[in-house]
Amino acid sequence: MTVTFAAVVPSRWSYAHWSLLAYAAACLDGPLDRGRLRCNETRHPLLVDARYTTRWKDLWSTSMKNPGDKIVGHDDWDCFHDLEAAGLVDITSTIDGLIQLTTKGRAVMLKLREHKVLTGTYATFEM
Repeated sequence: MTVTFAAVVPSRWSYAHWSLLAYAAACLDGPLDRGRLRCNETRHPLLVDARYTTRWKDLWSTSMKNPGDKIVGHDDWDCFHDLEAAGLVDITSTIDGLIQLTTKGRAVMLKLREHKVLTGTYATFEM
């Protein structure tokens, strides 16, 4: 994975990061469907799903918890890098879409599920 952004700390995370943790958990350590992920083809050309021909738009960049805090160009693969830097996932292969939750990631996922049930959203979750 090409990483040019410094890892974003969990206190800034919002919907994109937490929903991706939930998605990785739902895949049960199996391959991710790249068609479900926002991919900036300039940053991650080998990870673009061939079914989608639309070019990246900065409008799709990752929004953070604070309104107006957006990292332009930051996509779901960058969010997975952030999740890995926080110790929540292990990225085995981006090309094959193999990402596994760590022990810490599974513990956080249990709290995230409870939060989602109680609030209906991932955006306001905090570790």
